[in-house]
Order: sequence, then structure tokens, then C-alpha cells
Amino acid sequence: MPISGLVVTLSDNATERADVLSSLRRDPRIELGINEPEQQHAVRIPIVVDTPSNDEDKQVWQWLNRLPGVVFVDVALVGFESDSTNDS
Repeated sequence: MPISGLVVTLSDNATERADVLSSLRRDPRIELGINEPEQQHAVRIPIVVDTPSNDEDKQVWQWLNRLPGVVFVDVALVGFESDSTNDS
């Protein structure tokens, strides 16, 4: 179960930026790391992506990179949870 910390760099175009933010807010796998009043003017948005599989995590990454208004997606961290426990 991967959890990714990403920073999405948005376009300077206010309309494109608003569309991207709206898309991010609608996706239940994504949590924005900045409150709504600050989102209007921010160009770099920290997000957390929580998906049940590596394949879905990759799909979200690809979707983000194809969104009009997204300039770049930086990876801050990717963590993988394991269902098994390690006793050592």
C-alpha cells in the first residue's frame, strides 16, 4: 500500500490552476497539504497520494502529469506499508 508525498507545480495561468485544484480535491486518493484560501495563489501544492497498489499509485502519477495546468510533479517520498509485521 504505497503512500506518496508529492509536490505539484502548477501553471501561472489562474484558470488552469483552478481546474487542477478542483480535480485534486475531487479525487478521494489525494489529500492536499495546503488549506483552501492559500491554494488560490500557490504555484506549488504539496499532496499525499494513498492508493491500495503500486499500479494504482503509478496511474495517479501518470494522470497528474497529463493534467493541463500541471507543469511538474516532484516526489518528496514514497512509503510502502507491509501487511506483515517484523518482530526483529
